[in-house]
Amino acid sequence: MPKGTKSIEWPLVDSATLEAELGIRKTKRMELVKQLPSPLYWCTVPGGRTIRWNIRLIRNWMLNGDGLAHQAAIDAYRAYAEIE
Repeated sequence: MPKGTKSIEWPLVDSATLEAELGIRKTKRMELVKQLPSPLYWCTVPGGRTIRWNIRLIRNWMLNGDGLAHQAAIDAYRAYAEIE
């Protein structure tokens, strides 16, 4: 990483943490699964039904919708995670 470049953390959290941090209920969490594509916003853990959530990207989407600010966050995450 070039000197002076700030690294952004992209934590993946469990469902209980997502609900607590964002103040949402299970019904809203299930709506997010239907609205937001995997693996960008969430992914399942191999061998189980456990979901890990990209809380920073979801929070950004909740604040900015699908606008340019959110697209910039998606681009930053894709560069970080090397997702095409």
